[in-house]
Amino acid sequence: MQDLRASIESNATSKPKLSLVVHSVNTEKLTPDEGELTNRQFIEDHLSKHPEARNIDVIEAGSKQGLTISQSQVSQVRRALKELSA
Repeated sequence: MQDLRASIESNATSKPKLSLVVHSVNTEKLTPDEGELTNRQFIEDHLSKHPEARNIDVIEAGSKQGLTISQSQVSQVRRALKELSA
């Protein structure tokens, strides 16, 4: 039993079998191009001009601009705008 315990304790202090590999993230790919409208910017702009617009109205208007917007994105931005104005 002592041998087993010593074996387990020695393995616990050795290098783990799995380790996390950290990759640097290229943020240039994640940021929009100059003059390109992000979904959030579009939703905020559309809701400021049309505060009573339904989520589907915002999504359809965005699709005309070539944006793919989800229901949850509109809801999240709408909620954030309401919290800021309250």
